[in-house]
Amino acid sequence: MIVRWRSSVIMSVLATALCLSAQQPNALHLHGTVTDDKSHLPVAGVRASVVGGSAKHNDTTTVKGDFDLPLLAEVRPGQLIRLRAEKEGYDTYDEYVAASAEIHLQIPLVPRGKSSRGAPAQQVVVRCHLSDKQSACELYCSIENAGAEAAHDASIGFVGTLPSQTQLSADPDARVRLEKSDTLPVPDPMGNFADDIVAFTIRVPIAPPRSTISFALWTNDENNKKACEQEERIRQIRRELLAKFFEEVRLAHLPEASSPLNLSRVMSAEAKISALFQPKSITSDRGRTPVQLVTMDESAALARFAQLFTKLRPQFPNVFKDEENCTAPIFTVEQTGGKSTTFARFVLVDPKVYVEGKFIVPERGGQIDMRFTPPASYHCGRYSPHPGDPADMAVSPR
Repeated sequence: MIVRWRSSVIMSVLATALCLSAQQPNALHLHGTVTDDKSHLPVAGVRASVVGGSAKHNDTTTVKGDFDLPLLAEVRPGQLIRLRAEKEGYDTYDEYVAASAEIHLQIPLVPRGKSSRGAPAQQVVVRCHLSDKQSACELYCSIENAGAEAAHDASIGFVGTLPSQTQLSADPDARVRLEKSDTLPVPDPMGNFADDIVAFTIRVPIAPPRSTISFALWTNDENNKKACEQEERIRQIRRELLAKFFEEVRLAHLPEASSPLNLSRVMSAEAKISALFQPKSITSDRGRTPVQLVTMDESAALARFAQLFTKLRPQFPNVFKDEENCTAPIFTVEQTGGKSTTFARFVLVDPKVYVEGKFIVPERGGQIDMRFTPPASYHCGRYSPHPGDPADMAVSPR
């Protein structure tokens, strides 16, 4: 059963969305400060750039370590942007951040380590991927130490919260463990902190030389498994819609379609970006290295897709005229005190998703933290809002 929102809640969310919209400038900026991870002093002369062409130009940090990257007008608050910061003598910072006018980013650059013999120490890296069906509920990773020396006290940090009933699988001899953190998760794209939810890390006491340690994460929570199945269903509908859309573009012989788009890479990137488990970086006595869940090829394909889709979609409205609508996936995460809470997440613009009787319009962010009740079952199909609801009475994420 789908329970309707109370009108007071609807109007509160809408008022918040309208207020935030009024405060947003025409174009966002990524701005922040780069510091030395060891000395914590600002680092000047760092080249800051955005991978994928979402920024108007690059920037170089000032003597105070500050940078400012103006983003293209089509970039929306909460959209994930791949930020790169690089300077000789430091490991390159290359991670996804959320576009936001409110958050001043703090970027730590790790000095390149040295081994006891004075040669550069080889970094310990983590490689992660989703399951074959690209479920948001499962993640498979390997910790790779290609060096001749062991790495100690490795810690893999994750962005976001701990899904309920998260399970960890690894070789018992590796002593891999999941550790709940007292440190709060990173703020949401609007700069808000959630002070009652649980962050987590994966810890490995030692990674032997020239070794690989594998582990898997998944959630056994029944609500989460149903939500992940629904997200897979939505993605399949989306894939079919986009394939039809780009076939129409090709048949129209538009110049933008002269170079084929790799839709599989686009869909893979979108699935990884919305996965429940989001690895951020690994830290050990060898230094800190970012974890790239989305590959460079996938990132490039997604950036090109975003530009083409934004420009060409209005020219082919019939492709999306009879699209299906789907119940939004609602996920359960751990809360302090042994409790749990939920959030609703839309996947992307097409197909539209609804939660508790209202469509979600993805103008900001990727999820709404409103303590929704997970439905007994999920659906996709033709759906209309409840009688009496205006057709444009859509709820925007805050």
